[in-house]
Amino acid sequence: MGKLNMDLLKGVEDQENVIENSKAYQDEEKFLDLLRQGKNRKEAYEAIGRETTWASKTIKKIRETAPDRLKGTSEEIKEEVPTEPIENEPQSQNTPQAAQEPQTAPEPSQPIKTPEEENLVYVANTKPQKQSFSFRAEQTKIESWKLYAETIGGDVGTLWTAAIDEYIANHKLTEEQQVIYDLKKKVAEMQRKQK
Repeated sequence: MGKLNMDLLKGVEDQENVIENSKAYQDEEKFLDLLRQGKNRKEAYEAIGRETTWASKTIKKIRETAPDRLKGTSEEIKEEVPTEPIENEPQSQNTPQAAQEPQTAPEPSQPIKTPEEENLVYVANTKPQKQSFSFRAEQTKIESWKLYAETIGGDVGTLWTAAIDEYIANHKLTEEQQVIYDLKKKVAEMQRKQK
């Protein structure tokens, strides 16, 4: 078990190295370094040969997946400080611009809700993404499964999913298999994040 686990752990480390050494990741890091050096977004993406859409998508992706990577950049500051001055506050004629502290926007007031709106319940879209999956079996068995699924008012995909879920519930993994499963799952999640 020891050798097998070490090989899987090495595989996970190798996958992490692939992510960090990929061209896209290197470009992101160069881009963030330029932003940390005080360059604006346009100067930073042009310096590494990228376009404005790439910069916007990259900033958005980093904010969603690893916001701590934005620390020390102008993009981190943009989230906290409004870019436009607040109206209805007079600017002092004697105060130099550099000495002024950043101003924050007032809290927005809550909109008035009608009784109908108060009773509404919002449900998040939790419908899972689906992917086609197939396997080989004798044609007569497949036809039999299809007929059975149609008879009970479902489809073969739902029937197969239920059968596999039931099998997994009734056939637990051994401790060693669970370790392997968890490591493979971690690698798959890292690959999904890389895309």
